[in-house]
Amino acid sequence: LAQAAYKDPANPTIVGTATGPYVLDSVTTTEATTHKNEKYWDGTPKLDTLTVDFIPDGPARTNAIRAGEVAMAQAVPIAQLSSLGDAELQSTPLPRGVYLHLNSARGPFADPKLRAAAAKAVNPDDIVTTIYENHAGKADGSIFSTEANWAVKSANTTTDAADPNGTTIRLATWTERPELGEVASVIAEQLRAAGFNVDITVTDYNSLEKALLDGEFDAVIGSRNYQLGAADPVSFLASDYSCDGSYNLSRFCDATIDAAIDKASSISDIEQRFEEAARIGADIVAANAVIPLAHEYSINAVNHVNDLSKDPFERRLITVDTHR
Repeated sequence: LAQAAYKDPANPTIVGTATGPYVLDSVTTTEATTHKNEKYWDGTPKLDTLTVDFIPDGPARTNAIRAGEVAMAQAVPIAQLSSLGDAELQSTPLPRGVYLHLNSARGPFADPKLRAAAAKAVNPDDIVTTIYENHAGKADGSIFSTEANWAVKSANTTTDAADPNGTTIRLATWTERPELGEVASVIAEQLRAAGFNVDITVTDYNSLEKALLDGEFDAVIGSRNYQLGAADPVSFLASDYSCDGSYNLSRFCDATIDAAIDKASSISDIEQRFEEAARIGADIVAANAVIPLAHEYSINAVNHVNDLSKDPFERRLITVDTHR
């Protein structure tokens, strides 16, 4: 550790303790201040201090970078890109998908023919071109970004689609990813054009989470990094698409899929493991449990800052070499 161990073991704190290039001096709900770690194992950071502002509102982040109040803004809303002036844009493909989850356990989408109708109605490419303005990868029917050499293009099943005939569905998404609300509007119009009646709920994630996990909505539009935690697509499939999955927004349960995930989890060869995850993902898409819409990029705006890290996991932006 760069600093002494916690002064009071009964009341541990991360303030004043660090293993990274910067030591935390203070943290509130709106700001964190740090100074460089002189004892960092990989060299002395070039920045003496670093202040991080927590700005949850996307347009507010844009205003801050445009006004020169911050040197770098993360996750700039696509709709704000044209107003950034001289700020430099840094774009990095992410292992993060935007998905339309269909509740296959109860409600209208428990009927596979209505799931097929939804899959037939939705045009993911419209999302990439209109909402993300091509600052995202096309889904190509794949849960995993096809920019990865192990992923495969696949497709939702649209045969045997039923006539929605005015069926009402409840669609939900959250506000923390600024594009999701716009995505929900486009998807709702596509579904309405096919004959569905769509009610939309858009609010903060914390207010939604319990209802999402309890399956109270018929459809959910979400953004998910499939390589966080274990950085393993098989573990991601287990948590998001198995019967006992802890984050199964599609409420999907299929014994054959569960058996395939269990078998894949025992594969030790990394390349083979990832390829098997891609194959299982294609089967999940074919069942219309989920409709992949886009694969996101990290879009950061930068004012006169050099040597930032382009981390596909969005966890590491500042390094010892970052400087003004």
